[in-house]
Amino acid sequence: MNPAWLRLAYAFEFLVALIAVFTGWSEIGGQGHLDAMPWHWKCILGVGMSWTIVRATAAALAHEKAWNAKCVAWLLATVLLATGMAISTYYVHVHEDDDQDNSSDSIVTSLCLRCGAAQNDAAVW
Repeated sequence: MNPAWLRLAYAFEFLVALIAVFTGWSEIGGQGHLDAMPWHWKCILGVGMSWTIVRATAAALAHEKAWNAKCVAWLLATVLLATGMAISTYYVHVHEDDDQDNSSDSIVTSLCLRCGAAQNDAAVW
């Protein structure tokens, strides 16, 4: 195949892989966790995984056998990046803030304490 067409096919594969990676990540890990994650984590992991997918394809096409050492090495790099995605999503899940739930609980608690204090004061007087 002509190298110019091959480069065009790899560029197209990278764009499709980029869309697939971020769509899959948001579906599997949850869009809320992905929104709370720092942008540089998403950029490094998402673009890196798309790049390793394209490099695995290029390694498979470059040799006579599709399953060769370079292809397997790039697929292992893809698995490592998927593990990094899972770890970062879990980290964001564990460290997310639930300020709204805590603030409503404290308001209800303080109102109950005030009501209880007012009833006790009325009984004393």
